[in-house]
Amino acid sequence: MSPPHDHVRFDLVADDEGGPGDGGGTAGAGSAGEPTVPGWFSRHVGGPVRARWRATPRRLQIGIVAVTTVAVVGAAAGIAALDARADAAHAEHMAAMPGGVADLSEPLHETWRVETDDGVLAVLPDGVVVTRDGADVLGVDAATGEEVWRHELGALAECGSRSTGAAVAPSGTLVCVHGAGERTATVLDATGVVLGERDLGFANWGREIWDRDAPQILPAQDGTIAVLERATHGLALDPTDPVADLARARSEGRWQDPTVRVEDALTGEVRGEATLELRTAADLAGCATSDGPDGSSTLHVAPTLWVWGGEVHFSVCRESVALSTDGERSEPVRYPSVDGGFVQPVEGGTRLVDASGDVERTIPGAVVEPTVVDGTTGPRLVLVEEGRLAGLGDGDRLWTADAEEIDGYLARADGVAVLLLDDGTVSAVDLGTGDVRWTRDDLSPGDHGGVHGAATDGSIALLTVTGGPLTDLVAVDLDDGRTVWSTTADARYGSVSVVAGRPVLVDAMGGGFVTTVDGVQVETADAALVGLAPEVLGVG
Repeated sequence: MSPPHDHVRFDLVADDEGGPGDGGGTAGAGSAGEPTVPGWFSRHVGGPVRARWRATPRRLQIGIVAVTTVAVVGAAAGIAALDARADAAHAEHMAAMPGGVADLSEPLHETWRVETDDGVLAVLPDGVVVTRDGADVLGVDAATGEEVWRHELGALAECGSRSTGAAVAPSGTLVCVHGAGERTATVLDATGVVLGERDLGFANWGREIWDRDAPQILPAQDGTIAVLERATHGLALDPTDPVADLARARSEGRWQDPTVRVEDALTGEVRGEATLELRTAADLAGCATSDGPDGSSTLHVAPTLWVWGGEVHFSVCRESVALSTDGERSEPVRYPSVDGGFVQPVEGGTRLVDASGDVERTIPGAVVEPTVVDGTTGPRLVLVEEGRLAGLGDGDRLWTADAEEIDGYLARADGVAVLLLDDGTVSAVDLGTGDVRWTRDDLSPGDHGGVHGAATDGSIALLTVTGGPLTDLVAVDLDDGRTVWSTTADARYGSVSVVAGRPVLVDAMGGGFVTTVDGVQVETADAALVGLAPEVLGVG
């Protein structure tokens, strides 16, 4: 998932007027008796060879056939083996890519469904999806939907760090925090075996605020938890002189600078710690304000804690800091990049930071991160001066284009950047030239729907479209934008995640609420995980 960013406008004008529409693509599955769709190698290598053969003069074709008949018969098995090896290599490559799927040429259908209360919490090795059912946490095989393991945790359980977007990287351990009031940390290994527990004492949970001076505790990655002291201790300040008002609150004991810690979930060892101090008008410039009924204004100071891409993020009034799970501090916060390492927004540009924390270089402008990719060495998109978009390859600017408002960077694959514009239009920009390859304005069903999530096999982008009573799955050819196929999934608000190369639809049909089940407080929601594959449910 890309880091939060302001809307940006792109003046994306297609080379040819009008969009490709469905381009004659097949809606739904093929009819009975149709040949099966060939593998990736056959489509990308065999297809062009067949096209050249059809262009060969008939007399020459006859001569070639006469000479090569015996050789063709002898080589058939070898070609089939080569096809299979190429398909396997492609599948292995795409499974390692964020949002990568081996083959999207055939329509996908529901092959399994698991009702849950919390979507995808994490992914463990071997394609195990972690989710929650009431007070229980469970592991589900993404290939079959079978329950691999289950543990009862207790009240108000949360596990993570929560996976977001289509790109879901596996974790070696799972940390869960649970309990109403008195919280407990439980750590599980990659096979679902409980490694141990630790009492955390009294702490607040999400919307349930029991003590304004108690900490907030979130599960993080690598066997850690994030602890924010005085997490809910918000403060209202006089906006006419907020610096003096905050100083008074500090001297009177009504405000203490909030501190975040990264701790080992089992031992309590502090791996890293950071405190944000607010002292100047510039520090308070990003605080939220509200207007009272008498026309007066109030400045609000409250810390926020979240976990993103394996790092702990902590902010107060837009002053922010990040801590890695080994305690490394980065300021301002940084976000994981699909190309490896991190992108770190700084004044006037973006730092590219490698996995060890070293700054590789600083790029003028704001880097826009794609959600899914078919490789990790593609050109980057950067918002540069005066609202223009640039394509960068190995540090060199390849092109620039005027800007228009966008909502997201859905996919970078097959040499194009697939962008979701603010009006619901999906547009593909050639990464080498900046030219618009194609545009689709027929995918957004209206004000209350849109495209949510994507996956790719390197030549097709799978888009999930919501807004109607169900979710549409639309496979779009990345070269020309035509619809390859489309189906409807039994999900009201679905978004796709990819687990070990397998697409999983997350159906969040209703908002979560706290209830009591068998005397235990739990957060529940009308949600489900849905496995997607070419096979029809109950067949294969």
